[in-house]
Amino acid sequence: MTISRRGDDVSSALVLSGGGTSGVAWETGLLKGFRDNRVDLTTADLLVGTSAGAIVAAQLAKGHNLDELYAIQCRPPRPPESVRSRNVMTLMQAMAEIKRRSNTSDRQAWMRRSSSSWARRR
Repeated sequence: MTISRRGDDVSSALVLSGGGTSGVAWETGLLKGFRDNRVDLTTADLLVGTSAGAIVAAQLAKGHNLDELYAIQCRPPRPPESVRSRNVMTLMQAMAEIKRRSNTSDRQAWMRRSSSSWARRR
């Protein structure tokens, strides 16, 4: 992705590489570190990026605040949804109970009740 801020009159360019989600965090932190030390690379006339670099370049081109982008990257990851882990545990318990059942008709009736109960909890 290439974004020119000044058409053909380009005197500086910022070229950002890939790197997945780590690349977005790394490049954002690097740009903020340079800017905090009076080297603002985000004012380049031309922004070029691939993969993670394209994400960062697009955010800069849209005028997002570098401090806010950095703060987003520094947030701790969200904990796994407790609902999801509860549902997995419930499903595992249901499967264990099915194995313990010996009578086929009882097992099928119990499975219908349990699966509809499990679906309502999601």
